[in-house]
Formats: sequence, C-alpha cells, structure tokens
Amino acid sequence: MKPEYLVTVGTFDGVHLGHLKLLAALKSAARRKGLKTLVALFDAPPKSFFHPGSAPLLSTAQERRDLLRAVGIDAVKILRFNARLAKVSCSRFFSEFLLRRCRARGIIVGRDFAFGRGRQGNIRTLGAACRRRGIFFAAAPLVREGEAKVSSSRVRELLLHGRIEEASKLLGRPYCVSGTVLRGRGLGAELGVPTANLDIDPKLLLPRGVFAVRVRGGPFRTPRAAVCNVGTRPTIDACGRIEPSTRRRFDTSRTTPFGCSGRSLSMEVHIPGHAGELYGRRLKVEFLRFLRPEKRFPSVKALLRQIRSDIAAALRP
Repeated sequence: MKPEYLVTVGTFDGVHLGHLKLLAALKSAARRKGLKTLVALFDAPPKSFFHPGSAPLLSTAQERRDLLRAVGIDAVKILRFNARLAKVSCSRFFSEFLLRRCRARGIIVGRDFAFGRGRQGNIRTLGAACRRRGIFFAAAPLVREGEAKVSSSRVRELLLHGRIEEASKLLGRPYCVSGTVLRGRGLGAELGVPTANLDIDPKLLLPRGVFAVRVRGGPFRTPRAAVCNVGTRPTIDACGRIEPSTRRRFDTSRTTPFGCSGRSLSMEVHIPGHAGELYGRRLKVEFLRFLRPEKRFPSVKALLRQIRSDIAAALRP
C-alpha cells in the first residue's frame, strides 16, 4: 500500500528558522494523523524564473533536500519551476500535483503562501479546496526576528551587505557553500599564501569581501579555521607581475593568492598550516565573520601585509 502524506510546498531556500518552524508543525500534525511527511520543493524561487538573477540561491535543490531529510522529513519531491509550471492554474496544481502526484491527505503552508498561474491561489483558496475534498489544512504563522519576518530574501540581503552573523542567526547555522578545488596559476604558493580556488555553482549567492570561515571535508577530519576572499582579485592585475622579492617556494601547488589576476568573481580559501594538495577535493566553507571588503592595493607587498593581518583576524576566536 502506497503511503499517504501531509504535504507542504515551497522553495525552502536556505531552510532557515521560519522554514524549520513550519516543518516542526508539519511533523507534529503528521504524527497525530498517522501520515508521512512530504515537502514539494521548487528547485528555484519562482521569482528567479520571471526575473533571472533576481534571487540567487542560498542552497541548491540537492542541499535543501539533504537538510530537509536531516530534520526528519520522510519524502522530498523536487519540482522544476519552468515555463510549463508557470502556466498551471492553482486548481490544476492542487488536483494534479498535490493530490495525485504527492498523494496529499493534508496540507500545511505558511500564511503568505501563494501558488498557481499569476499567484492566483492563496491560503483561502487552498483551504477551501481542502475542505471540499475533506482533507486537513492548516496555515502556520510567520516567524519574526525583530520587526521583519524571517525569509530567504532577508537572509540574502544580509549576506550581500556582509552581515554574516545576522544571516547565520536567521538560518540557525552558518551560511555555507560547497565546491570542488580547481587547478589555479600557482601564484599563491610563490607568495607563501596558498589558496584553494573553489568551483561554486553559479546559481549560488556569494557575499563579496574577505571573511573568517571554517572549512570541512576533503582531507580534513575536523573543521579548520581559514580565511576566504570572494571577489575579482584586482591587485596583481593592476601591478602586472609578482615582484621577485615577494616570491617564495611552497609545497602546495595549483593555487592562487588573494588579489590575483582574473576578472570574473572567484572564491579562494587559505587554510593556515595546511600545505598539502587539495586539487579535485570537495570542500564545504562556512562563513563566520566579515573581515573587510576586497580592495585594490598599491603593490603586492601591501597586499601581503593585509593578507597576514586577515589571517590573524580569522584565527582569533
């Protein structure tokens, strides 16, 4: 016999404290009614389909699925938000997707939930549809922090303004991204400050600047304190070369330093005390504190002095 579910619907980007409150209500009601829990998960915010680039993701669909399963959700169904889905009416979405494909025998959503073509559906229309079918419906209250509700949009705004600790508070954990270490130019090794260049999903939000971070995964059995630069690396392009007096041999290869050439946005992590090969390894980087904005220095020597200061700041508790 196929299981029946108590269902909630949304993007759940970041799986923040507001989402966790809704998920707790979902699990509690499901236990009372003898149902399994299911999250119908949009792969990206609908807003980003209509206005590309307007809502960079806090987490990929796979990361969100893993976070949802980690908090005890029984099933996650990922739904691609595309042109076809954008045209689906709220009544058809309810009957064909929620009832038939998700086998919903109850639905819980947030009070600001809207669905269907042109956001025609809301909690009133959804509640009425559930009553007609004789299934459970509830609208969970919004979660607030200060004067504003906890939302993915608010977390994005905080991250983009370098307010890392505030964003982490709304998430209930540090903001993090994962990526594979790419082969670089090796200039960081020459400068004595090797960095791992991470290949990050281009749909993910990367706050710009220099940050104290924590690195997990790869060869590290325990988390490692590190410093991270996200930006365009302007200094060495401006200087045109690495001054011979600043060169230094280093065992770690295939890395580049903060401020190295390249005009596209890049993410580089220096892990103090690590001199091993990281190329091809997957690392998870947790943002802890904003240290400073990225800036152009008058020389590579000035850049190195600042990097050493950044490392010391990142290692402070």
